[in-house]
Amino acid sequence: MIDLIFGNIEEITKKYPAIQKKGDKFISEIYIQRLYGGKGAHLWFIASPLYDTNGNVMGAIESIRDVSDRKQAEEALIKFNAELEQRVKERTEQINASLEEKVVLLREIHHRVKNNLQIIISLLKLQSRYMTDEYTISAFRECQNRVMAMSLVHEKLYQSDDIAKIDLGNYVRFLGNSLFQFFGRSGTGVTFTTDIQNISLDINTAIPVGLMINELVSNSLKHAFLEGRKGEISIAIRQNDHLLTIVYKDNGVGIPQDFDWRNAKSLGLRLVGSLVEQLNGTIELDRSSGTAFTIVVKEK
Repeated sequence: MIDLIFGNIEEITKKYPAIQKKGDKFISEIYIQRLYGGKGAHLWFIASPLYDTNGNVMGAIESIRDVSDRKQAEEALIKFNAELEQRVKERTEQINASLEEKVVLLREIHHRVKNNLQIIISLLKLQSRYMTDEYTISAFRECQNRVMAMSLVHEKLYQSDDIAKIDLGNYVRFLGNSLFQFFGRSGTGVTFTTDIQNISLDINTAIPVGLMINELVSNSLKHAFLEGRKGEISIAIRQNDHLLTIVYKDNGVGIPQDFDWRNAKSLGLRLVGSLVEQLNGTIELDRSSGTAFTIVVKEK
């Protein structure tokens, strides 16, 4: 058994009975001051039991080792660690302050972009009031919705705790309900449901996905439920690694079998195809029951 103590000569003397009774070995560290001044020394006083031929303790073997250099190195290391911890603490505080400042700036950027896009929407709305051609008015209204879909991304990022990613489920539900209100279809027998769980996207993926959904929902509300027809629009999205699978369905009148939707002249479906290509994805249409698009895209 080794007993390490820090003390003076009196404490060392008290340890000797344990050597005789238990055969203990002990190491005591002591500091001595030189008689004629100068630097003192740290010593290790080591005492081990001395046995006779019968195994009885008859005394002690003692040795002294100068450990001043090691002691100085230990003290220097302790001081260095303390200084390092202080520097790390100060640097961490600086980094946190800098991050908080950047977060505030990014939030302000998202807020300003959203405001600027809202101004564009207002200008489009104002300009459309001076038009009489229904086709042109409809084109302006569609532009408003596309800008709104982009504006909504910045608004959600501005409001989010994580300014880098947007909650996709929350965004799609808000976007869909906004389109229902815009087209005057809320409470008219056409329902909107989503199945999107715990998916967060950054702005580079969220905006094209939002624009796709904007075009598909708008297309359904304009063409799939005419003359008071009731039904449902549903959107289910799954995430697997960096792939998003979007299943969009409506049980309206459906797209005619002879309609070449991949080469449509209307901007809406052409825009959807272009956005899918932008995200290196694929899109397929099932016309067996209403309209069902399956879109697989890669996150940026």
